[in-house]
Amino acid sequence: MSIRAVLAAALGSTLLVGSVGAPALARPAADGVAPSAKREPAPRQWWYDAMRLDQAHRTTTGKGAQVAIIDTALDTSVPELRGADVSLGTDCFGKKSRPVTGMASDHGTAMTVGVVGQGNGGVLGVAPDATVRFYGIDPDPERQGFECDSVLIAKQIRKAVDEGADVISMSLGAGDQTEELAHARDKGVVVVMAAGARTEDSTAMALPAGLRGSFAVLAGGSDGLPWSENPVGLADLDAWPTITAPGIETQLGGVVEGRGWVQGEPRTGTSGATAITAGSFALLRSRYPEATGNQLVQTVIHQVGGNDSGDLSWTMKAGYGGLSVVRALETDPAGYPDEYPLLQENPKAVIAAYPANVYQDPAEKSGSEQTTGSGDEPDGTSTASGADQSAAADGASSDEGGVPFLPIAGGAALLLALAGGLVAWQRRTRRPAASPDASTTRSTPSAPTRG
Repeated sequence: MSIRAVLAAALGSTLLVGSVGAPALARPAADGVAPSAKREPAPRQWWYDAMRLDQAHRTTTGKGAQVAIIDTALDTSVPELRGADVSLGTDCFGKKSRPVTGMASDHGTAMTVGVVGQGNGGVLGVAPDATVRFYGIDPDPERQGFECDSVLIAKQIRKAVDEGADVISMSLGAGDQTEELAHARDKGVVVVMAAGARTEDSTAMALPAGLRGSFAVLAGGSDGLPWSENPVGLADLDAWPTITAPGIETQLGGVVEGRGWVQGEPRTGTSGATAITAGSFALLRSRYPEATGNQLVQTVIHQVGGNDSGDLSWTMKAGYGGLSVVRALETDPAGYPDEYPLLQENPKAVIAAYPANVYQDPAEKSGSEQTTGSGDEPDGTSTASGADQSAAADGASSDEGGVPFLPIAGGAALLLALAGGLVAWQRRTRRPAASPDASTTRSTPSAPTRG
């Protein structure tokens, strides 16, 4: 049986088990937040069940972590955000932001719900007790397109860092933000970015995800298959996909013309996958407040679904693997070097620099300064197969599109093939229910534009 067939079969059986809508947060979270009767996800949200967020929330619900979301506009009145700790930062011109309703708020609201949704009949976000600060890029939604160019978006990134963000979620394209991303890393802030989508003109990842060192998120679906619009890395820029997360038909909610905000409206693209990944980093920050941003990134790429060895592997279709917040929460990030791994030349170099044995149990550390590994295990064998390293070096994929995602109850394996597509540049057009976001049919500019 092919890898794809195994993935689809395993995932299908898992979702059947999870479709009964078992309540999340069945007991108080470790951070002291007692769940309310309303704080449950609506039934049949495949991505919530696949990530086992009910289990993750028994450890932490994100309290104490601050997430900055840089996106279009936000409707704070939707049911899922009632009771959430959400505030509006100034817009890209430095002016006071205001809540926005209607189609203009569709994208930004859905991304915010994915991070900090309270349930209330809809989505329970990945980190419902995190603090979200929203930085809009569309201060005048009555006008066509977006008012903020890449220079102004750069100011929003720097502003978010300087105002105390632990994690920044960017489900949009914003051009070359090299200096701002370096500033974020220097301050210990993790920035996660949507990888983009294939267009008629290019199959490469969008910027800033397509910059060296970027944490670029791909997306995938409940059937174990990758999205056909999945972008690829940019060898010339030493930029490669980093991680995969749920992003196909994810029920994050959305605005439907003539109906307004619809809870559980499915969306497709790397935007939703990015919001889910940002929420996962918020859980890690809440659980391990003393860890550095570099160590959080190390943890996420090492502790992917189905990887019991701790060694890194990489493919073009899945990056370093499927996001597993449950596995990551079980690993103290302080055991990893305080080094940002993605600045290496390519995935092969990352694999060589950070083998499994680079991790030192914090309880056993001598306190001496850590150094990166040589790329060899104690017995002298390589930390990754020749095929994996060759694929990582030249940007080619050596797999069939499958990637382990998360374990499920009973000891079975939940497997998911993941890829994705950008959704931020949608126009003010009707998006029918249950259809992919507009990015599946529109070309992707290098920065938000007004059309």
